[in-house]
Amino acid sequence: MKNVVLIINNTLQFILSLLTTWKNSIFQKKEYTFIPATNTSIQAKSFRWKSISIHRNVRVLLLMLAFTGWSYGQSIQDFGTGTTGFGGSGATSTTYLPNPSTGTNFVRISSGAGGGLTLQNPSALGTTGSSLRATASSTASVVKVAPILNNTAGKVAYARFKVLFGNSTGGNTATSGIWQMFLGNGASFSDANDFTSNQVNVGLRFTYGASGAITMDYRNNGAWSTTSLTSNPLFQSVYYDFEIFSNNKSSGTENYTYNGVSSSVAVGKFDLYVNGRILGNDLTDGELAGNADIRSIMFTG
Repeated sequence: MKNVVLIINNTLQFILSLLTTWKNSIFQKKEYTFIPATNTSIQAKSFRWKSISIHRNVRVLLLMLAFTGWSYGQSIQDFGTGTTGFGGSGATSTTYLPNPSTGTNFVRISSGAGGGLTLQNPSALGTTGSSLRATASSTASVVKVAPILNNTAGKVAYARFKVLFGNSTGGNTATSGIWQMFLGNGASFSDANDFTSNQVNVGLRFTYGASGAITMDYRNNGAWSTTSLTSNPLFQSVYYDFEIFSNNKSSGTENYTYNGVSSSVAVGKFDLYVNGRILGNDLTDGELAGNADIRSIMFTG
């Protein structure tokens, strides 16, 4: 049973790039402070509801490279300042969220108990602007949030998002539930299903457990895996800053510079950083076909 809350704070970015290598200035690491979300505004009657909070000021970025020229564009998802809810069994919308600056968006409510979306202002994390609270389904039917959908296409991706795992108040008492994050391309990013494996380039799954632990695994071809992941599990009531470098070209290692250090990612692989530390080097990516475009990011629960 999946029974969790996802809080996404505004300024999600989806950066599309036309350059021969990753632009170093994008990836310079900053120092981060990790604090419990003691100022969260979310209330719940039961601690069965859990939360993932994605901080508005540390962006979700997705960088696609076409290897011609040096210009790059980015799509920014800003949840604005609204305070509206969205619900109804099986309801979908492409207008509930504001559109990103490039591409569109999509949200879906589960066909069953537990699902719902709320734009909250003040933010659940105490930042300015609205945050999106997504309450996951307690059935097999999922809640789906694709804040950036069908952006400009590319084969190589950089994604970044900052999350806090916890119960509805940002605490560490949640003991079950799942949220997932996917990068890829295809109809599953805007349909009623959980996800379609052959449309996933990178997939991360976060499973709540005892003692405040969060176990992370990833899509390795068509299966969930922890192979070559380090520092697992994660923990609730801590902010985590995720960065992903993915190479879905048909050939050729892709080089990049991270915090002044030269790095690379092989074809069909991705590198995973958490809090500025690499937790997975050349992890095998999902089942999205090699050389296929990466265009969307979504969260399901």
